Amino acid sequence: MLALVLGLVAGDSAAALPHHLHGEITVRPAHRYWMHNGSRMELAVAGSQWVFRYVDPRGLMRLHGWRTGDELFRGSVNRGGEIAGEIGRESVTCGRIDYPASGWVSADGAKVVMTARAPDRATVSCRVEGHTDETLVFTAIAGE
Repeated sequence: MLALVLGLVAGDSAAALPHHLHGEITVRPAHRYWMHNGSRMELAVAGSQWVFRYVDPRGLMRLHGWRTGDELFRGSVNRGGEIAGEIGRESVTCGRIDYPASGWVSADGAKVVMTARAPDRATVSCRVEGHTDETLVFTAIAGE
């Protein structure tokens, strides 16, 4: 089963804290399915590369054009548990736009938190007219 768990190298017990509050962590397989904003996601890992895809997008996401198998995030994780890459925003009228996102993976590998400045596009022209700060939280589904 493809997945990941991050375990502390130095033996710290603060598993729920961000990586920068405890010792080095290392990546090894464990969780495949995750929840994000009410949608079920699948995580594919190849080395340090991580890809989150929709398995079951919640209703509102489907209205915005997201489908099963669509890639929401693609990026990489370093040995310190920092994650960075690109998040996509889908629009039925304007299509997809990608933008940078970064954050951290919890030491126990069960949570990913990223922040980004999402582009706000005009409905008709699709031009970027500003940005909105957002926080994205992915939580592993235990046992899957």
